[in-house]
Amino acid sequence: MIGAIGYSDYLLRRTAPLLRSYNHSANEPLLVGSDYLSASHEPAIMGKPREEILHDPRITTVYISSATGDHYRDTLAALTHGKHVLVEKPICLRTDELAEIDSAAHRRNLVVAECLSYHFHPRWARAMELLRAQRQKEELTLRAAFCIPHRTKSDFRYRPEHGGIVADLGTYVIDALLRAGLPMSQLQPPACPIRISRLSGQVGTVNQTHSHARWAIGDAYQNEFVVAGTTFRMDLQRAFSPPINEQTVLTMTSESESESPVGHVFAPANATYLCITNALRSIEKREVGIVDVDSIHERISILENVIAEGNEGA
Repeated sequence: MIGAIGYSDYLLRRTAPLLRSYNHSANEPLLVGSDYLSASHEPAIMGKPREEILHDPRITTVYISSATGDHYRDTLAALTHGKHVLVEKPICLRTDELAEIDSAAHRRNLVVAECLSYHFHPRWARAMELLRAQRQKEELTLRAAFCIPHRTKSDFRYRPEHGGIVADLGTYVIDALLRAGLPMSQLQPPACPIRISRLSGQVGTVNQTHSHARWAIGDAYQNEFVVAGTTFRMDLQRAFSPPINEQTVLTMTSESESESPVGHVFAPANATYLCITNALRSIEKREVGIVDVDSIHERISILENVIAEGNEGA
C-alpha cells in the first residue's frame, strides 16, 4: 500500500489519483501525512499526522510530496521506518545528503526513486534518438528553458531553505542537458559560468556550441528544449510538463529533408504514470538503493554549486 507525506498541488492534481489506482482502491482516499490538511475537504485525500503514516504497517511505500527542503528529512524518516520511497524532484539539495539516503536504503534493502517524469514521455525518448544521430554529423547547441510567472509570496520557490527557484525549475533544465549528453564537467565552475539571482539563473558552456540552461520566475512562460546545428533544428515545447490528455509535437527542420519544419506528432501519454510505474517495477524486482543514483549525483552536484554561488552573491 502507498501512502504520502506532504501536500503539494502536484500531488492533488496529478499524482493522488494514480497512487489510489496502484493501491487498487480508486474509490478510497489516499492516506496523506501532513501538518497542513486540517482545512482540506478533498474527498480523495484523508489527512493523517505525519508520524501515523510512518508507523502504519499497511503502508509499504511512501510518496514524498513535501516542500523541497524537507525531501531529505522525510525520505530518511520513511527509510528508517522500513518504507520504500518515491520522492518528488529534487530528492535532496546536496551530494552528502544523497549519499546518506543511498546508504540508508542499502542498509535496509529498500528502494528510493526520484519522480522526475518528463523524460519518460515517448516524445523525449525520440528526441534523444534524433539528437544522438545528428551529433555524429555536426556540433550541436542545446538550449533548455523553464520560466514561469510569479507565484504567491508564500510559495516555497521563493524560500532559500528549499533551494529557491533553481531547485524547482533549474532541476529540469540542468537534467535535460545532462540527459542530452553534455558532460557534467562542462556545467561546473570554472568551465561553466553561473549567473544566479533570487528570481532567475543560468548555467552554460563556454565552448563554441554555447549550450545553456535557464530558469526564472516572474518572466513570460517558457518551457522548451531546443537543439540546433548548422543544418538541423529540433524544438520541443512544453518539454518539462507534457500534457497528459493532448497530443504533443516534436518540430524538426533539416536541410536534407526540406526548408519547412516537420512536426512529428505523439499520442497523449502520462509521463507521471510512466515514471511511477518504472519506480514500482524497481521495488518489485527487489532492487536496492537510489534508482539511477549516478546520474542524479551529477545533477545534484551542479545544483549544489549553483545554490552555493547564489548564496555567496546574496
